[in-house]
Amino acid sequence: MFRMLKVAPPPHGWNAVAWELVIVTVGVLMALAAQQAVEEWNWRAVAAQERALLRTEVRDNLDAIQDRLVVEPCLVRKLGEIRLVLERAANDEPLGITGLVGLPLPSVGAKGAWNIALAGQGLSHMPHKEQLGFSNAFANFENWDRVRDEERAAWLDLAVLDRPETLTDADWPGIRRAYARAVAAQVRIASVGRFIFRTGTMGERPQTLESAQARFDQAPYGKEICAPLLAVGR
Repeated sequence: MFRMLKVAPPPHGWNAVAWELVIVTVGVLMALAAQQAVEEWNWRAVAAQERALLRTEVRDNLDAIQDRLVVEPCLVRKLGEIRLVLERAANDEPLGITGLVGLPLPSVGAKGAWNIALAGQGLSHMPHKEQLGFSNAFANFENWDRVRDEERAAWLDLAVLDRPETLTDADWPGIRRAYARAVAAQVRIASVGRFIFRTGTMGERPQTLESAQARFDQAPYGKEICAPLLAVGR
């Protein structure tokens, strides 16, 4: 038969043991709470640093959009000249090309901080609304970059007009397709850019049109897009 194991009472009684257990438990809980508070403070610091970097990139991307939109009138005029060239070619008339087609400046904003934020944990320690805001903003910027890539490809194909003396009948179908792609991209660029300014800024603002124009004027390249393609009066 099993016999009840008798435990001798502690010297200071069971109450003293209970108090010691309470003190140890409270000490452990306080240590855990302090550790959690330190971790929370550290994550807040990481999130604050990432927030600042992401907002800088948002402004950088908005500035890149403004850089492109500032030359919108130039592209509209140049596309009008190319349409006239296509009409002349269809009618076997002299093309009258004396300038260059040009290329919209390939300005894009940085995405490095956003890519790092996606790979790390700092973003997850921001409020959900803020996470969603940054996610939507950079999704818009990536869509913008895709449209810009399409636009650039179309204008590169139109660059064959820079050497009109080398053109043959076989070139014109490709030129017409490139023109149609450039027109479609121009419409999307104008629409997407203004949509981003309305919805995807996280409270940030792009550079002014005047600042974007000054940057364009000071750039060492890219002026051909605003220069005439056709001889004056033709």
